Amino acid sequence: MDYDEDSGLDAEEWCDRLKERLAGRKLDKIWLPHDARAKTFSAKHSAIETFLHAFGGDTMRIVPNTSKGDRINAARKVMPHTWFNKTRCHKGLMGLRAWSFEWNQDTRQFSREPKHDWASHPGDGWSYGAQVMQEHIVKKPVIRPNMDVMAQNLPNGTVFQLPSLEVMWNEQPKRIARI
Repeated sequence: MDYDEDSGLDAEEWCDRLKERLAGRKLDKIWLPHDARAKTFSAKHSAIETFLHAFGGDTMRIVPNTSKGDRINAARKVMPHTWFNKTRCHKGLMGLRAWSFEWNQDTRQFSREPKHDWASHPGDGWSYGAQVMQEHIVKKPVIRPNMDVMAQNLPNGTVFQLPSLEVMWNEQPKRIARI
């Protein structure tokens, strides 16, 4: 739908900003990062408490605390199933394209975690959201081959059927150990 980023805003300012941007649109859920429960000395309420007051309890959720690797895998899994608004998400898409791993010439390997630069924020935001979105991906049914018979089309058009290895194994007489 849209992309937004900023730094230095407190939870109240984000609530006001989101209400303005969502005006007239139906809101299903707002997912906050796992650290939204934390209180700081500078804030009277945690971020989740502020968002609950502004949007209500039915709307608010917190993304589970998982490793960065799990979030990156979720992002990779969800990406092929996602459509972005080219104009509204332009800055976020630029961040996702720039989100990368450091190459170590000595070990000839990429780092275990992405580089921490300007692209970290859009990348991390996307990966948090992908954790939630991966639960909503429609899975294609798995078509399993017939394990009892293996068919092969011969060049003359006839179908030659062989039993599968599993069937042949099960029908093979078993040797009995004699002592």
